[in-house]
Amino acid sequence: MSTPRTGTTKLPCVSPYSRPTGSRSTEAKSSGLSTWILLSACLGALVPASAVADTLDLADVIQRASQRPAVRAAESRARAAEGAARIESRQAFLPVVDISAAVTVRDEALIQSTPIGDLELVARDNRTATVAIVQPIVDAGRLLYTAPAARQDARAAALSAARTRDVLAAEAAELFLDIVALDARRAATEALIASLQSRLADLDTLTQVGRTLQRDRLRVGLALDDARQGLLVIDSRRRVATAALARAIGSDGDIDVRFDAASSPPPAPTSTAAVDQLLAQSQRRRQDLRALSAQVRATDKRRSGVWAEWIPRVEAQGAWIYDDGAAYDQDYFFQAMVHLRWTPVAAGTRFARSQTLAAQRAALAHELRDAALGVAVEVQSALADYQIAVGELAVASKAVDQADEALRVTAERYRAGRETVSDLLEAEAIVLDRRTRRDIAQVDRWRSHIRLRRATGELADSL
Repeated sequence: MSTPRTGTTKLPCVSPYSRPTGSRSTEAKSSGLSTWILLSACLGALVPASAVADTLDLADVIQRASQRPAVRAAESRARAAEGAARIESRQAFLPVVDISAAVTVRDEALIQSTPIGDLELVARDNRTATVAIVQPIVDAGRLLYTAPAARQDARAAALSAARTRDVLAAEAAELFLDIVALDARRAATEALIASLQSRLADLDTLTQVGRTLQRDRLRVGLALDDARQGLLVIDSRRRVATAALARAIGSDGDIDVRFDAASSPPPAPTSTAAVDQLLAQSQRRRQDLRALSAQVRATDKRRSGVWAEWIPRVEAQGAWIYDDGAAYDQDYFFQAMVHLRWTPVAAGTRFARSQTLAAQRAALAHELRDAALGVAVEVQSALADYQIAVGELAVASKAVDQADEALRVTAERYRAGRETVSDLLEAEAIVLDRRTRRDIAQVDRWRSHIRLRRATGELADSL
């Protein structure tokens, strides 16, 4: 084979499908490919590296998920409702200033005939201007009922936004724990692969000296291939889970997770009194229940406001009026008045509106009752899951110790020729399974803790 030309780097290429050849064209192609690879590597070194993946822990994920666009949207709706409530309150007691001006052109002046002669009442052309101030004095319906109802609506919107934040934060936390669980499976699978590779190397040595059967080597090789395939599946699922977590926290960059396996969530209550107290607190803390209660109060206020329309409204008005075309000596003057408005009949709609609001109030009350029962069941279920997860972790930790000891004994018996390679592979598979279950149980304990805090409405205070 001829020597490559100066200025190129020939990279070794090993392929089970390649055949040796001495043609110059093939060698030139290989040399050109090597040059292209080297050039690409150099250009890649000159291009700035992509941003380092943002590594997050569980607290970071909850905090970032609390700022995702869906939460911002709910908070914006709450601010809009709060603004509407302020508008209603201001309209109940703040004055209104109205300024108007006009220029009027007529085809002729307006003249009134009198015994003493014609009197021009309004000139042919005149200009007018008015500055009026209207101050509400008594507006019971708006002040006592409509404005408070709007404030309750704003409170309900703010509580709904807080609940949305907790739910989405819990969703992101569970996605984080899904990645942690996959990492635990990956670590256990990598340990198994390393063990199988070492075992396969030992068997290759024994096979060469004729001390083992080719069948045992094939069994270990098959187990190794199966473990490698499982590792590929785990990596694929982790990429999907990482993308889902990035969306859940509103990130468009690369992210990674870190998790302290030795960390433990706070213990859950176990005594009957503590559980009862937790259930009572959840009824008071859950934002969705409090939002429904605020909506019930708002509906009550609006219904009372319908009948408050019977109360007359009183307002004071003051105005400065300018008119240069009037028949008066003064072109402008001031006036003040007290205006009373009373609407005893409103087209027969008050009773119908009151009945409609009563039906809405009943619907909200039923929803609140049903939601309260659902919260109680949710808390009890989450508490039971947490206690189960704690027990499973304790059992899984003991199982790992037993599996490790069983593997040690089996390995010694195998080296003594008293166990087969199948027995050894089975013992190693059991160790992998037990360790994976222990790590998953640790993740599940955190998962059940997150669900319990979400059920009680105190996720933000749980970390």
